[in-house]
Amino acid sequence: MSKETAADILIKNTTTSLTRKTVDDPTTIRIMVLVSTTSGSRRQLSNQERSIAMLEALGIPFETLNCAMPEYREERDIYFELSGVQGDYPQFFLIKPSAEDDDKKTTYLGQFDDMEGCNERSNLPKESLKESDVTWDSIMGTTDTYNNKGFNPGEGAVDDDDDSVGSGGGGIYADL
Repeated sequence: MSKETAADILIKNTTTSLTRKTVDDPTTIRIMVLVSTTSGSRRQLSNQERSIAMLEALGIPFETLNCAMPEYREERDIYFELSGVQGDYPQFFLIKPSAEDDDKKTTYLGQFDDMEGCNERSNLPKESLKESDVTWDSIMGTTDTYNNKGFNPGEGAVDDDDDSVGSGGGGIYADL
């Protein structure tokens, strides 16, 4: 019998939570999170789990797309083209449906470090924020809905020092 590695255990425990998740109402503004159940990096697997926990804790509507599944390859490639990043997970996109037709506007937000920073700023007092600071409320187009919820995604962090694929840069943070 072969011994399970920490990465094997993490993959086994995250597979069910990283399956395709969709929002019931297609007119809802939401976050799309690209994930992969076949990532060999403990850092990526941990960041995927922490991302989902963060969005769930804050009550932010979101969907997940498991990019490891062949049936989602075409959709995955569209998101990769928007982000300019391939094979580094999780990736975040804002989906804003249009009221006029079935079209939707999709904006690349960034990767885990970007969203973790957004979450940290969202927990700061309003008066300490700069106008250019990106928070969950500024992303979702709300006021006092998602900020200051106190979620700390850093608890239980896994760091395997795998910096071979870094933050994709760009997204809403490109000019910061």
